[in-house]
Amino acid sequence: MTTAPDVLHLQQQAAARVREMEERTRRLVTEHPVSVYRGVTVAPFLDHCEPQPPAPPPLSAEPDRERYLLLLLAAVLMQNGAPTELLLALLYVAL
Repeated sequence: MTTAPDVLHLQQQAAARVREMEERTRRLVTEHPVSVYRGVTVAPFLDHCEPQPPAPPPLSAEPDRERYLLLLLAAVLMQNGAPTELLLALLYVAL
C-alpha cells in the first residue's frame, strides 16, 4: 500500500519531468523556430493564427469515370449473386 509521502514524491517527480520537457521544447523552438512538414512551413508554439486546412487536389474526370465504372460493375455483380467479399473489395477500391 502506498503512503501519502510516496504519492507526493511521485507527483513531484512527474511535475519535474514535465518542466524539463517544457524547457526542452522551448529550447528547440528557440533554436529551430521554423520546421517544414509535408511542404507546409510552420512555427510551432509561436504561430497563433488559425491553421488553414490543406486544399484538396484538383479532381480530374478520369478517376470519376473509373469510380463510376467500378460502382456499375459492383451493381451488376450484386444482381448476379457475386460473393460479398468481391463486392466489398470493389466498393473499397471505388472509394
